[in-house]
Amino acid sequence: MAKLDIIATINTVKATEDYIQSLIQHGATILRLNGAHILLENLPGAVAFLREAGKGKAAVMIDIPGSKIRTKNIFRPIALRQGETLVLERSNFNFESFIDYVEAGDALASTDGQLTLLIQEKTAEKMSLTAQCDGVLLDGKGVHATEKGLTGMPLFSERDKKIVEICKDTQVDYAGISFARSPLDIHEANAAFAESGVKPIIKIETKEAAAPETLDAFLDAHELFNIDRGDLASEVGMFRFPEVFTRVQEAAIQKRKKLFVATQLFASMYENKIPYLSEIVEFYRLANAGIQGIQLSDETAVGKYPLEVLRLIREVTR
Repeated sequence: MAKLDIIATINTVKATEDYIQSLIQHGATILRLNGAHILLENLPGAVAFLREAGKGKAAVMIDIPGSKIRTKNIFRPIALRQGETLVLERSNFNFESFIDYVEAGDALASTDGQLTLLIQEKTAEKMSLTAQCDGVLLDGKGVHATEKGLTGMPLFSERDKKIVEICKDTQVDYAGISFARSPLDIHEANAAFAESGVKPIIKIETKEAAAPETLDAFLDAHELFNIDRGDLASEVGMFRFPEVFTRVQEAAIQKRKKLFVATQLFASMYENKIPYLSEIVEFYRLANAGIQGIQLSDETAVGKYPLEVLRLIREVTR
């Protein structure tokens, strides 16, 4: 079992220098800033803070949101029960053009697939949706059209292009590239960071990237990838996800790509000190499969037991 790189997501609102040093001492090798949740003007300072706190012992990464559809202008959580209806308008999505890609009858998934909605009616400005299960719709959460491709969406928004420049200006080590849908998107990302020293990590999280007919070409276009299990599950559907994830993972490893795996590795430890047995077994399987590393998200950003997670990883991989 090779030593794994561990990406630790940092919540800059609550992180202290001591906390960053503790993460590194317990095995974190890459400190991640999620560009979706940090104001642009605060990003350079956040990078400087991680560099100073990490004292050169960990790499720094900025995750670029890309064309991920997210909820917007939802000012309080919307609790839904199965069969209940809500109305969302153009202004409720970060990409307002998203409403043009979907039709009545399309299924949407949010919150890593934990909330599913069916579009009942749609006009040019709003849509009426029915909850297919109990759940809560929050602001800033991903939204996926589970049966529709969004190949017309650009790789980088205007905000993303500014983050690309911040990545280069601050000389971060890695940039996470979100929602790439074709090899052309990978070439665009590589061109954006050419000769900058910043290494793009291409996230595999769209149905287009994971499709059997395009996966080989997608993997051949780059060397460093990250499978985001939450977004990929929302894209392909919860019940298809195990087959899709296994196929993508095996293809990447067979091609000797450097592969990270992200999302809900130890979700129970957001609140509990002891993980589920299923989480330990799945992590052990991943660690032995030949991956490059893992990405911890809520485990280190908002979870109650981040150091316990890292201790657990160290014990399993020992």
